[in-house]
Amino acid sequence: MSLFNELKRRNVLRVAAAYAVAAWLIVQVVETIFPVYGLSDAAIRLVISALAIAFIPTLLFSWVFEITPEGLKKEIDVVRDQSIANTTGKKLDRVIMLMLALALAYFAFDKFILDPARDDRIVETARQEGRTEALESSWSERSVAVLPFVNRSGLEGDIFFVDGVHDDLLTLLSKLGDLKVISRTSVEKFRGTGLSIPEVATQLGVTTILEGSVQRAGGQVRINVQLIDAGTDGHLWAETYDRELTAQNIFAIQSDIARAIAQALQAILSPREESRMAAVPTSSFAAYEEYLRGRQKMVSRTVPDIRAAAEHFHNSIELDPDYAMAYVGLADAYFLLRYYGDMSVAETNPLLESAVTSALELDPDLGEAHTAYAAMLENKGWSHEAVAAYQKAIELAPGYATSYHWLAEIWRDRLQEPGRALPLIMQALKLDPLSPVINITVAETLRDLGRRSEALVQIDHAIEIAPAYPSAYIIKAYILAGSFGELGQALRFFDYAIELDPQSLIAHAGRAQVFSLLGDNERAISNIEHCLELGPDFSLGHSGAMRIYQISGDPERALQHARRAYAIQPKGRTSLRLLRDLDLGKGRAADARARYEGNFPEFTGQKMLEVTGKNYRAAIDYAYLLYLTGENDRLRQLLLPVLDYLPAVGHREIRGMYIDDIQALTMLGETDRALEILADAVAEGWRWDWRLFMGSPALDSIRADPLFIAQEEILEADMKNQLASYLDSGATQ
Repeated sequence: MSLFNELKRRNVLRVAAAYAVAAWLIVQVVETIFPVYGLSDAAIRLVISALAIAFIPTLLFSWVFEITPEGLKKEIDVVRDQSIANTTGKKLDRVIMLMLALALAYFAFDKFILDPARDDRIVETARQEGRTEALESSWSERSVAVLPFVNRSGLEGDIFFVDGVHDDLLTLLSKLGDLKVISRTSVEKFRGTGLSIPEVATQLGVTTILEGSVQRAGGQVRINVQLIDAGTDGHLWAETYDRELTAQNIFAIQSDIARAIAQALQAILSPREESRMAAVPTSSFAAYEEYLRGRQKMVSRTVPDIRAAAEHFHNSIELDPDYAMAYVGLADAYFLLRYYGDMSVAETNPLLESAVTSALELDPDLGEAHTAYAAMLENKGWSHEAVAAYQKAIELAPGYATSYHWLAEIWRDRLQEPGRALPLIMQALKLDPLSPVINITVAETLRDLGRRSEALVQIDHAIEIAPAYPSAYIIKAYILAGSFGELGQALRFFDYAIELDPQSLIAHAGRAQVFSLLGDNERAISNIEHCLELGPDFSLGHSGAMRIYQISGDPERALQHARRAYAIQPKGRTSLRLLRDLDLGKGRAADARARYEGNFPEFTGQKMLEVTGKNYRAAIDYAYLLYLTGENDRLRQLLLPVLDYLPAVGHREIRGMYIDDIQALTMLGETDRALEILADAVAEGWRWDWRLFMGSPALDSIRADPLFIAQEEILEADMKNQLASYLDSGATQ
C-alpha cells in the first residue's frame, strides 16, 4: 500500500484537516478576545506558536494510535479486520464539515459585524487623537503648498490685500479633509527665495505647489494661478481670473481655485465641504479688507500688533455684523492677549464668549469658530470640555493647524499629559513645518517628556527659521534654566527677546526670576517692577514678584503679590504655598487648610488620593499642614499615591519629580532617601526655583544635615559664578 493510501486509512489526513480548521478558529477567537482582557500581542503569538508546535505531534499520534471500541490502541496491535478506522474517518468528516461551517459563520460574523465595529473604533480613536494616522493615509499624494502670491500692481498698499487673498485660500483649502495643505507661516518662508519647485516641495513635504499672482487696478482684479507637480516640475493646471473687484468675486475665485486643486489631485469632497466652498462669508469688501488687515497684524504675536488686530476685527464687524470670521479673529486676538499681554481671565472671558457666540450663531459649522470656542472653554479652565470642542473643530477643518496646536497645549500644559500632546503637535508641525510657535511647542513638549537634548535642538531650529521671533528666545531661556541649570545663559536669551520686543511681559518676568535665583535681588526687583509697570494685571508678573520678595526678605510685599496672583489663578501652586507659609507664620493654619480644601476638595475625607497632573504638587504642599498636626494616616493617604505617580511624570524641567518627591519623603520620615535625591538633582543641574524650594519648612528636619548644607553651598557657589560670568560678558540689565 502506498504512503498516501496508508495516511488516508489511518485518518492522518483527516486529522490534519480538522486540526488546521480548529487552529484557525482558535486563532481568530484569541485575536478578538485577548485584547479585551488587556493581553498583549505577545500572548497571541504564544498561542499561535503553541498550535504550530503541536501540529506535528498530533499527526504522529494519529499515525501511531487508533480509536477502537476498547479505547486507544497502537495501530500495529489492531487486527486489520477489526479496525473501525473507516467509521472513525466518517465521524472525522462530519467534525470537519461542522468546523468548516463554524469557520464560515465566524468569517461572516467577523466580516459584517466585528470588522465594521473595529473600523468604527479605529476611526474614532484616530479622530480623538487628532485623526493623525487617518489623515496621513488619506493624504498620501494629495498634498499642496500654496506659495505667497506675487503683488503685480507694485503698490505697497496692495500687499496686505494680496497676502489676505492668499491666506483666505489657505483657510478654504484647510477645510478639505482629503488634502494636506501647508499653513501660511511655513510657505511664507519661501517668498522671494528663488528656490526651485522641487526644493520647496522637499522642505515642506508636499507633492504639488500652487503659484499665483494678484494684480489690483481700480475696480478690477486679475488673479493668475498654476498648479505644479513637484516631481516632474510640470503643470497640472493653470487659470487666469479677470473679475470686478467685489467680495463675492474674490470668494468665488478662491472657491474655483480650491475645486480645481481638489480635482487635479483627485481629492474627494464631501457635501459639507462642497457647501463650505460655495459660501460667501461677507458681501462687504470693506469688511473683508479690515479682516485681512487684522489677520496680517496678528501674525507677529507682539502685544501692540495683537491689539491693533483686534481693532481691525472690530472695524470689520461694524461694517458687516454678519461676518462670522471677523468674530473668530476678534476671539483669537482676545485669547492671545490673555497669554501674551496683561489681560486677565476675568477680563477676557466675557469678551471671548461674546465673540465666539456671535460667530457660532452666524455659522455653526465654521471650524475656526469651534477652535475659538474651545479656546474660550480653555480660558475658563474647562479643559476636558475644551478638548472635545477642539476635536469638533478638527472634524470640521481638518487642515487647520491651530486646532491641533492648541489642543496639544491643553494636554501638555493644563492636563499635564505631554505624551498625549506629542502626536497632536507633530501633526500641527506637518501642516505648518516652519511655524516658529509650533516648533516652540514641539520643543516644550519634548522637554516635558524629559527629552531635554532634543528639546534644545528643536528650539534652536525655531530660532534658525525665525531669528526675529521673541518667544523662541524666551523658551530657550526657560529650557536652559529649568532643564540644564544654565541660568547665566538663560539671561542672555531673555535679553535677546527683550531687544526684539521691549514690551514682552514674559521675558521681563523670566529675567527677574533668574536674577533672583542667581542672588542678585536688586536687579530682580528692578526687572519685576518694570514688568508690572508694563502689565499691572500680568499673572506671571505677580507670581514672580511674590517669589522675589519672599526670597529677598520682604514678606509683606510678597503677601501683596501672592494675593493678586491667587485672585487671578486660585489653584496656582506658588501663591497657595506662599499664602500657606505666611498664614502659618501668623498662627492661621486653619485658614491655610481651608484655602487648599476649597480648591482641592479631594484632599478631604479618608480615601487614598486619586492623583492627577493638576493636584499632585498641591497635595505635597497641603500634606505639610497634616504633618504639623500629626495626622499621619491621612498624610500617608495623600503622599504614598503621589510617590507612586511621580515616576510617570518623569524629570520634567522645572516640574521635575526629582525635587517634588524630596519633600514627600522627608515628611514620611525617609530622610536618607530624600537627601540622596537632592544631591542627585543638584549634580544633574536642577536650579529652577531652588531658593524657594530649599527654604521650604517641609525640609526643616533635614536642614541641619551636612549633606543638605553641602548642597546649599554648591548651589550658592554656582550661582555666584554664573552671575559673574553674565556680568563679565558686558551685560548691564
